[in-house]
Amino acid sequence: MRVLALVGSARVGGNTDTIIDEILSQVEHRPGTRVRKYYLHQLDLRPCRGCGHCREHEWCAQEDGMRELYGEIRSSDAIILGSPVYMGQVSGQTKIFLDRCYALRGPAGSRVAGADKLGIAVLVCGARDPEHPRPALRTLRVFFRLCEISRVEELVAQGLGPRHAARERQDVLFAAREKGRRLAAGIIGIPGRDAEGAPGSDHV
Repeated sequence: MRVLALVGSARVGGNTDTIIDEILSQVEHRPGTRVRKYYLHQLDLRPCRGCGHCREHEWCAQEDGMRELYGEIRSSDAIILGSPVYMGQVSGQTKIFLDRCYALRGPAGSRVAGADKLGIAVLVCGARDPEHPRPALRTLRVFFRLCEISRVEELVAQGLGPRHAARERQDVLFAAREKGRRLAAGIIGIPGRDAEGAPGSDHV
């Protein structure tokens, strides 16, 4: 299994990173598993220019870090995408990444064959109000729909304001490891839905 993990937080070792590492801990040492993990803020990802080049070609006109990520997205068997919630939405670097994924909707040769892929969406926020992360969660779901990945599960962790708060939350760590176990077993299979409180969406 080829697993792609995308961390949309600039806090290396922070809450989003910690949760994704807990998920990966259940799969990375399994025989035949290859894990690629990227911190989006460390890549040269430029904002979408809206030039329309990708509508007629199988690649984006910009030559930056997305070139590598496009290939990883297409070749991976599972994709984990995580972001903190800032001002009620995904982080800026996550949004730039998502905008640039529009190129995956270009000519047929550029599209992602996502029917057999698995996905996990991870959101982290300090607020405890259950309404707060919902706009960001809808945004992450767009990525998986774009890639035609229907076997998606979600983990939303709230009340994690301090940088390393996730390390002290056993419920969060357990939920993350459970997602990893399900990924390793290949049973991530509850399709994401637009309705709130969808099956496969865990809030801790």
